[in-house]
Amino acid sequence: MGDRRTVVLASGFLGLAMGVFAQGNELIIGPAAKAGTLAGTVRDFNGDGIAGVSVIRFDCGSGAFSGLLSPQALESTHSDASGRFQLSWPKQGRTCLEFRSLGFDLLEFEVKRSHGAGELHPQLTVGT
Repeated sequence: MGDRRTVVLASGFLGLAMGVFAQGNELIIGPAAKAGTLAGTVRDFNGDGIAGVSVIRFDCGSGAFSGLLSPQALESTHSDASGRFQLSWPKQGRTCLEFRSLGFDLLEFEVKRSHGAGELHPQLTVGT
């Protein structure tokens, strides 16, 4: 009976480890962006939209943004079938966004409101 439990635990751990590696390996901190709206299209390296990307808006904190491993979401959404997403601006004109999708590296960057700027077009990198 003890041997059977050991096998089940080892099997469960292997499945968990494989799921973690499928997410992508790196947290990529992108350059700060300016945008008139917190909307746009999440794209892959070919320029194709990526469906189902988790997009969260979170507080950048004070000072220069250097990334957060587990930011607390203030608002979240998922990209649609063509990779489109939309979030709302906070009262202050600065926020940070995180983009997460299975098989891609995690992307975070700071966004500053600029009324003359357009939409965002973040590009995700395939995880290694």
